[in-house]
Amino acid sequence: MAWNTFNTQIGSYLLEVLVKNTGSLAAYDTFTTIPYAMQLCNSPTLSTLPATSPYVSGSGAITLTANGTCQGTTEFAFFYKDPGGVFHVIQGYSTAKTAPWAADFKAGDYQLLVEIRPQGSGLPYVTFLYMPFTLSGCANATLSPSVASPQVAGDTVTFTASATCSGTATFSFYVLSPGGVWSNPQGYSTNNTFVWVSPTTTGTYLVEVLARNSGAVEDPYDSFSAIPNYMLGLCSAATLNTSAASNYPSGSGPITLTGGGHCAGGTEFQFYYQDLAGGFHLIQAYSVTTTAPWPADFKAGTYPLLVELRPTGSSAAYVTFLYKPFTLTGCSAPNLAPDKASPQVGGTVVTFTATVTCTGTPSYSFWVLSPSSVWTNAQPYGASSTFAWSSPTAPGAYLVEVLVRNNGANEDPYDSFFAITNYMLILCSPATLSTGAATSPYISGSGAITLTGAATARAGPNSSSTTRTPPSAST
Repeated sequence: MAWNTFNTQIGSYLLEVLVKNTGSLAAYDTFTTIPYAMQLCNSPTLSTLPATSPYVSGSGAITLTANGTCQGTTEFAFFYKDPGGVFHVIQGYSTAKTAPWAADFKAGDYQLLVEIRPQGSGLPYVTFLYMPFTLSGCANATLSPSVASPQVAGDTVTFTASATCSGTATFSFYVLSPGGVWSNPQGYSTNNTFVWVSPTTTGTYLVEVLARNSGAVEDPYDSFSAIPNYMLGLCSAATLNTSAASNYPSGSGPITLTGGGHCAGGTEFQFYYQDLAGGFHLIQAYSVTTTAPWPADFKAGTYPLLVELRPTGSSAAYVTFLYKPFTLTGCSAPNLAPDKASPQVGGTVVTFTATVTCTGTPSYSFWVLSPSSVWTNAQPYGASSTFAWSSPTAPGAYLVEVLVRNNGANEDPYDSFFAITNYMLILCSPATLSTGAATSPYISGSGAITLTGAATARAGPNSSSTTRTPPSAST
C-alpha cells in the first residue's frame, strides 16, 4: 500500500496490517501494528567540506551546506555559537541550503547550528543540528625590549615580539601610560618589531603585544605578552671612568674622571671626591662637560669618587649618581736613626737618617719638639733622607720625627711617620778619668802617677779637657 501523506496532519500515527487467507470469512487471522510519526520536517544534516576542523582562523570563509526536508518548501537558518556561549546569526531563514561563514574569529571551539522549518511557518524552528568546529590561532606570545628599564624619557626603544601561530603571525602593540590611558601605536601587521619613540613624560609604562593569525580580522587576539613597570626617568644610570687604574701612586699626576649617562633635554655633570674622614669635596660643579681633572695627590687610602647627573637647566641636586672607589698608594712606616746616641751635649751636630718604602719617589720632612713643647719643621719635605741637626744649647728631652709621603703628593700631610722620643741634650758629657800608663794594682813608692780627667761641655769657659797633677803623691 502506498500512503500519500500530502496534507496529512502532523502527529503520531499507528499503522496496522491485518492478514487472512483469501476467501476466508474471518475479519483477519493475524495483524501487526507500528507507530509512525508525521512531522513538518525531518532531521537536517550539516557539512563544512572541504574545510575540516580544526581550521586555521583567517584562512578564508568556509561554506556551510545543510540538507533537510519539510512539508512543502524548506527554509534554512544558520548560526554559530562562540567559545563564550553567545549565538550569532550567519544567515537568516531562506530556501538557500548554503551559507558562508567568515571563520576569522578568535581561536577556540565553536558550535555551528542549522535550523529548518516549512516556508511561511512562524515557528522559530522545527528541527535543528549542532556541529562542533574548532578554529586554531596563536599561542605563547613573547615580548622583549632592546634596552632594559629604566630609560630616559624621549629615548627610542625597540620591542621585538614572537608567537607560535597556525597561520601567518600578525602583531599589534599597545602602550598604557602612567595616567592609565591606552594607545595603539602600531596596529596588526606581520611586523614583529615596534620602534617606540618614548614620550617625554616620566613614569611607569606598560607595553603589550597582541598576536593573531593574518586574516583573522574579527579576532581581537589569541595570545598576548606584556612588559609592566617599564620606567621612563629624567636621566639614565650614571657611569664613571678614570684615566688611570685604582691603586694609583699618590702624587704621580692628575687623573681624568669621565662621567657617562644622559638626561631628557640635555645633561649636566658634577664631580666630587669623599676624603678618608668622610668629608665631601667638590672637584667640578655642574656643567655639560663630561670630564673633570682630579689631582690625586692626597694621603694614601681609598677615596669614593662621585658623579651626579641632572637635566640641563634643572635645579635638582641630582637625578642619578654613581660612586666609584679609587685607591691612592703611598709610603709604608719609615725608620729613623741618629748617628750619635742620646744623650749629647747641646750644640752637637747629630745626623738623622730615615729609610722607607714608597710606591713613588719618597719625600721626607723632619720635625723637632722642644722640651717646652714647641714644634719646629727643621727640614721641610724633600728628597733628602738625612737631617743634620745642629742641636740647640738648651738642655732637656727632645723629640725628633720624620714624616714620609710620595714626591708630588702635595696635599698629603703624611702617609706615615716615625719619632725618636727623649733624645737628651745635656750641659756636659759624662766625665772620664785615666791614670795613664799606671794600672791598678800599683806598687806603692814606684813614683807619682798622673791622673787625667776629660769631659765635653757646651761652649763656654773651662769647656775643654784638662789635666791636673795632685799636690803630692807619696807612698
